[in-house]
Amino acid sequence: MGRLVVKIVSFVCLLLIINPVAAFAEHRDYSQPEIQQTIEKIIAWKKSVNKNAKGNLISNEILGSAGTEVSDWYVFAAGRLGIQDDTRAYLEMVKQNITKRYKSEGKLDQTKATEWHRIALAVLSVGGDPTQIGTNSDRQTINLVADGVYYRGRTKPLSEQGLNGLIWGLIVLDSMRYKTPADALDTRETIIPEILAQQLKDGGFSLDGEQTDPDMTAMAIQALAPYYNSEQIYTYVSSWNNKETRASVRQVVDQALKCLSSLQRPDGDYSSWGMENAESTCQVLVALCALGIDPLTDQRFIKGENTVIDGIMKYRRPDGGFIHSFTYDEENISAKPDQSNSMASEQALYALTAYYRYLVGYRSLYDFRPEMTTELKKEIAQLNQDIIKLKNSGNQNTSTIKSLFARYLEVPIEERCYVYSYQHLAKMISDGNLSNTSEYLAAAMSITEKGNGAVTDLFNTGSGIYEDYLFTDRDYQDYKSIPDHPSTAYYPQIIVLLGKISNAQNAEDYPGVKEDLEAKKTSVEAIQEKIDDLNKRIMETLYPFEKLGIADKKKVDQIVEEIQSLQKSDQLKIMGYEDVIRAKTQIDSQLRALVIGILVIVMAIVLIAVVVYRIKKKRKERLPDYEDDEDLLCN
Repeated sequence: MGRLVVKIVSFVCLLLIINPVAAFAEHRDYSQPEIQQTIEKIIAWKKSVNKNAKGNLISNEILGSAGTEVSDWYVFAAGRLGIQDDTRAYLEMVKQNITKRYKSEGKLDQTKATEWHRIALAVLSVGGDPTQIGTNSDRQTINLVADGVYYRGRTKPLSEQGLNGLIWGLIVLDSMRYKTPADALDTRETIIPEILAQQLKDGGFSLDGEQTDPDMTAMAIQALAPYYNSEQIYTYVSSWNNKETRASVRQVVDQALKCLSSLQRPDGDYSSWGMENAESTCQVLVALCALGIDPLTDQRFIKGENTVIDGIMKYRRPDGGFIHSFTYDEENISAKPDQSNSMASEQALYALTAYYRYLVGYRSLYDFRPEMTTELKKEIAQLNQDIIKLKNSGNQNTSTIKSLFARYLEVPIEERCYVYSYQHLAKMISDGNLSNTSEYLAAAMSITEKGNGAVTDLFNTGSGIYEDYLFTDRDYQDYKSIPDHPSTAYYPQIIVLLGKISNAQNAEDYPGVKEDLEAKKTSVEAIQEKIDDLNKRIMETLYPFEKLGIADKKKVDQIVEEIQSLQKSDQLKIMGYEDVIRAKTQIDSQLRALVIGILVIVMAIVLIAVVVYRIKKKRKERLPDYEDDEDLLCN
């Protein structure tokens, strides 16, 4: 009996290891210091994963993939926190990445406009200007906002990527309140109704299909948030019933909020495609913060006692990172239910950053303009309080409503989205049959053409941007550590140092360094081009590997020879490197087998010939000499 119990316990433990039991949310009213601590632990986890626990978040691992979704969202979060980090290095690397990719036909991507959008937001977050970064093949400065949003239609429609392209295009357009030129192909007036038209019957949004997805619904709200207070009515054809519809942004967003409220699970989190996960919950938090909705007190987003914050914290791991889900996802094999996941952690990082910005009264996550003055912040905060007070008082007299509305109109139009309680004032105006003369917000959003994103140090740990432009002795030592013939692994270091000395006020104190770095940069780029060419040739001439044979030996040998001429670290960048080597070994084995087979056949033929020759010879020796016999007969 004892052995049976042990076996049962062991079996159950095994099941738990294979399929860990999902954790349950535990409600807590997380304080501001606790949110900060959680954010800092996520950053510490990412540094540890990148083997740079005591260094910068923006390390070589991040820099090596600057301009890709692997790194950009971590840089974005670091920038919105304003933490001291190597932001200048990122800007140098992403500039190189953009310049290189613009040499190809599709530039950043053939179909995904969000490549422009993500990079633009990351650049803004660390104090860069996405309207002036990198150069194209005509040596003109690249404008990511133009190419990715209002002129995107010159190559592919902004909507080519579906709702994603429209949402993020609008977010980027409003990130600095960018102006759209007269010949713009996509503007706020065209993008907003396109997004509204995608709303489904239940109020939600979906990337593809008729099933509401909380991620897309939350992201649509994030994009539309700056227009929530606008009284403008849009006319569009609804996608779900194909009927002409008239609605304001607020009406559409309110329906979307109602939908999200109904989708929230008992733990406070959300499920997407049948799987509860951290990322969907993070997107909802960002959406709530964009509208000034307090996730700890708004009853629409509290299930039982659990809030959206509880729903996110449910996925937190002891190492500081976050898991994607407690359920194994066959389509996302990198997201394991018992290990912190990079994508889940990055979204938790910037979602909690959005919440922290909301708590301390800073601009929303995707608003990169300089902070409002303290005086204006106080005026808006007081106006919000007074509107709520009047709403709850039950004594909504006309004079007080008019007074509050006059104060609302005194708020600069570009800042009215921060009057989060305006919806209640608008209702009181409507219920009292009063005139609402507030201007449409979309028409007033065109403010800037270019400029650097504002960086605010949320934790007061030091400026997030390096203001000095000096090449230091430490930089020089980093330069000296680069070998004479560097591999591509040194490229981030070379680019960063080259960027520093190119802008350094004391560059003349380090003669020859800039020129040497430029030469090393050219050398490494040539190696990278060789790697890219090899990868292209492997894809075009060797795949599928299992079909390679002796006839392919020459081209396989040539590619292997070129691979082996690279340094070990560069060889690892070759696509299917091990498969190529395995193919060569297989072909060589086939050739050896063929040669051996031929030799065996030749030897067999020779042996047979020898045997036949000997048999014939012996037969000849045994035959009588007929010529001698004839002579005897004649005699």
